[in-house]
Amino acid sequence: MKKIKAKQYKILIDNDLIERFDYASLKASQFVIVTDKKVDALLSAKLTRSLKKTSTPVSKIIIPGGEASKSLSMAEKALGQLAGQNVDREAVL
Repeated sequence: MKKIKAKQYKILIDNDLIERFDYASLKASQFVIVTDKKVDALLSAKLTRSLKKTSTPVSKIIIPGGEASKSLSMAEKALGQLAGQNVDREAVL
């Protein structure tokens, strides 16, 4: 059995983080916003504007809201969309 080296990730929570975060520091190949319709209406425009300042490609996947969307079939659809957009390991979701 091959052991995989553990990797740590930071989780940031703060007021106005969308506007203040240095997205360029992530050195992403692309940004993919994964959201539902309600959150899309509230925050996606603001987040997209901030991400586009990096000149890194930005795309979006909108998943229907609600418990029905928390399923393997919806995960399969989202993964298919990611594959269709050629999302690589350097992308930030």
